[in-house]
Amino acid sequence: MPVHFNCKALLSNPKAMNPAQALDVRKTRAKYFFRQALKQYVTCEFQLALQSWQQALILYRELQDYQAEATTLGYLGLVYGNLGDNTKATTCFQNAIKIAQELKNLQLEAILLRFWI
Repeated sequence: MPVHFNCKALLSNPKAMNPAQALDVRKTRAKYFFRQALKQYVTCEFQLALQSWQQALILYRELQDYQAEATTLGYLGLVYGNLGDNTKATTCFQNAIKIAQELKNLQLEAILLRFWI
């Protein structure tokens, strides 16, 4: 059953949130930052996309959403590559691939390898 809440009221008074509502807010924020970064990436706003994916990554790690974390790291690798920082790009891809392997997600691992190589 979805959790419904008055977002303005809860955000103005975070103590009013129960744990399920707080979790839902973090998930929504993570998805927002991820989608925003995609839009910024396709319009070649790499610095903005980097910032948005970094925000999404923080939230996905808090949520322990490992698949989303690996996917976000992969996109960060692409952004760093476009910005010319191959060292950071490689680190992101290596970390993303490691997570995909730990999850035994062969499809995600293959996608990450294809973008990295």
